[in-house]
Amino acid sequence: MSKLIPNSSSSGPLLPDGANLQTVSVLPLAAVSYPPQAPASEEGFNLKQLLTVIRRRWRLITAVGLVVTASVWVKTLLETPIYEGGFQLLIESKESSQPNLAGIGLSEEAQSLTRSDTDFQTLVNLLRSPALLEPIAQQLRFQLPELSVAELQSNLTVSQLRNSQILEVRYRDPNPQIAQRITQALAQYYLDYSLTQEQVRLTKGIEFLDQQFPNLQQQVSALEGQIARFRQTYKFVDPEGQGTTLVGSLNDLDNQLRLTQVELSKQQALYQQLQQQLGVSPSQAIASSVLSESPRYQSLLTEALELDKKIALESARLQPDNPVLLALREKRKQLDPLLRQEANKLQQGRNSSNQVLGQMTALPLALTKQLVETSNQLEVLQRQQAALQNNRAQLARQFELYPELARTYTALQRQLTVADTNLKNFLAARENLRLEAAQRVVPWELISPATVGGSPVSPNIPRNFALGLFLGAIAGVGAGLLRDRLDHVFHSPQEVKVDLDVPLLASVPYIEEPLGALRGLATAALPEQSTTAELPAAGYRYGSRHHEEAFRSLYTNLRFLGADTPIRSLALGSSIPNEGKSTVAALLARTVSQMGQRVLLIDADLRKPQVHSRLGIENLRGLSNLLSSPIDLDVVIQPVAENFDAITAGPRPPDPTKLLSSQRMTQLAEYLKTCGRYDLVIYDTPPLLGMADTKAFAKAIDGIILVVSLGRVDRDAPKEVIQQLKFAEIPLLGLVTNSLSPETTPKGQSYSYYYYYQGYGEPAASLTGGESSDVKTTQVLWRRLQRLWQRL
Repeated sequence: MSKLIPNSSSSGPLLPDGANLQTVSVLPLAAVSYPPQAPASEEGFNLKQLLTVIRRRWRLITAVGLVVTASVWVKTLLETPIYEGGFQLLIESKESSQPNLAGIGLSEEAQSLTRSDTDFQTLVNLLRSPALLEPIAQQLRFQLPELSVAELQSNLTVSQLRNSQILEVRYRDPNPQIAQRITQALAQYYLDYSLTQEQVRLTKGIEFLDQQFPNLQQQVSALEGQIARFRQTYKFVDPEGQGTTLVGSLNDLDNQLRLTQVELSKQQALYQQLQQQLGVSPSQAIASSVLSESPRYQSLLTEALELDKKIALESARLQPDNPVLLALREKRKQLDPLLRQEANKLQQGRNSSNQVLGQMTALPLALTKQLVETSNQLEVLQRQQAALQNNRAQLARQFELYPELARTYTALQRQLTVADTNLKNFLAARENLRLEAAQRVVPWELISPATVGGSPVSPNIPRNFALGLFLGAIAGVGAGLLRDRLDHVFHSPQEVKVDLDVPLLASVPYIEEPLGALRGLATAALPEQSTTAELPAAGYRYGSRHHEEAFRSLYTNLRFLGADTPIRSLALGSSIPNEGKSTVAALLARTVSQMGQRVLLIDADLRKPQVHSRLGIENLRGLSNLLSSPIDLDVVIQPVAENFDAITAGPRPPDPTKLLSSQRMTQLAEYLKTCGRYDLVIYDTPPLLGMADTKAFAKAIDGIILVVSLGRVDRDAPKEVIQQLKFAEIPLLGLVTNSLSPETTPKGQSYSYYYYYQGYGEPAASLTGGESSDVKTTQVLWRRLQRLWQRL
């Protein structure tokens, strides 16, 4: 990709040797992009994080823990010793040996009179009630005039031992003799009270049972009379036996009906078959049978058949008008009236023609008789079936009434059984109550004597001391966690790496003197106007050389990032002011130059330049002059050390953003990156959050390194910067953490991002005048308070 820098865009020489018009190759940065943002992990218990917080906040944890522990110990030592006396009562329950009267219709109040079951919660409240403690207070008032019911109730404890019928009674008092006296009085009074209440209960129960006995007897007698009348009315003695008999009868009738139906089907099939073979009705078959058994009719029929035979023979031999043939026909004709007369006589009015009778006489006699017998059998079976169906219908109607009658009878029997059982239980309960009333046995038993311990129960010094240590530890750790939770800054490079999920290129350690590390680099003396008032409060420890290794590691990582396409230019930026980016940029440039690389450091922070004060060079002409006036590039370049040149910011322009977003700035950045004059060009830029200065020319360089100060910047500020760079498609090479204090401890306050920019780039107030001594004293005190809070 190439870009042409036109000569018309500049009002004068911008590049050395008058090279105002040339083609510059812009190489894209390879393999440098934003890492994917990891989803926010759910917060949970992290032992390593807890240990880190403890190490960081050990002063606050120790202070809070000591205060809480000392408070508990002092309170324990100042408490008045309390002695405790107590005894145990066995509350016997005779419910298991008493009959159950719940089903005889008694109310809950009436049933409570006949049983001795115990509601322990109610009993505990009763034993601590003022009504029960008043007699005890009056009894002890001669010996303890100041004793009151309220005092008794507040010091008395009554509880039930778990899964038992034992009540534990305890009384506390600072005087062991008073505790002993009151405990003994309570034990004796509770025993007397139990005996009195038991006698009252038994007396009331006996009186009530005597009143209810006639009603139960009357109920039993009434039920017995109803059962007797039911048996007499319905002849209902044994429901189970009668039901079994009815079911057996119905089953027998059903079996007979099935057999009759089968036989009837067989006879109907035989009848239809015989009728089809004979082709006559039953009446015709009967008539044929009668004629076949008549001798006269059979002789006339035989004679007629002989004449028919002769006529047939003669007809074949003689002419039709032959006298012999005519005589035979005449004789045959005379036999027909005789046959009909005999048939009518035998049939006695049966409707049968001579033709049919004649035909029937030719049928076999056996089939005709079988047809007649089958017809008679069918009629008998049909009448038998009708009779069986009638009997079954009667039994079915009787069986339909049986369940209701059986249910009524069973209900009466059940009621009688229950009433009889209740009457027996009632009589047994009355006898038991009378027996108990005569015995006068105390229902409660004192199973442990009323005694007072020799040592006080409160305060428990070993337990309270251990509790104080525990509470102190919990309170201290809790205070440390709360303080760390309210402190919304980064404390370690690992937190920055995990929270931002961006490659960490280097971690710069804390150094006390920020200018000591750059001492001896400048070729010109530091101007008088560049005083230490422009330096940030936090600095770098010059006595240590750990920072040199950090910057060497940073440069090495940059070379690894540019393995395919070397990184020729980059910008160092921060989220907010005072994160040490200018010093990091200067130290990085010095380290690169010491490693034999040609480096150019450009102060692109036109609002509040810092490079000239860090390097100790002049700031008379610089980047602002180069961008706003036609001067040559070599005029503003100042040598700092071997292989190390710098371009300061120059005079402060009225609109820095306009200059940095101009085409001349883009041309300058592209030229310096591709001209080959320098191996690396470093830009010191203004804060990235809320300002567009860096974004205006960032696409003309290879990328940006974000400086994150430990213990100063809010966690959300770098996240917001990363999102803005991602949205603007500006390459982010990675992160560099910067420790501004030995403990990297934050201020502990959350400010708005724009708070940090109030007055940013404005002329600083004079340190020699304009402020009163009171104001200076107030500022000093405020700073000391801030340091104390940071240490906690």
